[in-house]
Amino acid sequence: MTDEYYNTEEACMLLKLGRTTVYKLLKSGKLKSTKVGRSYRILGQDIKSFMQNKINKKVIKIKN
Repeated sequence: MTDEYYNTEEACMLLKLGRTTVYKLLKSGKLKSTKVGRSYRILGQDIKSFMQNKINKKVIKIKN
């Protein structure tokens, strides 16, 4: 998963998020991507990092 690029539809399925939410994350820079023409490509490592970051934030909230 880390060396492959995914389109937004595939990223939605991997992250279990809606299309609008993924586009908001891309535009805000919270999810890194590369724009190819009119579409986005997201590196698998960036998807993995995003998910790990979300998990870590939830664990910190639970501990507090």
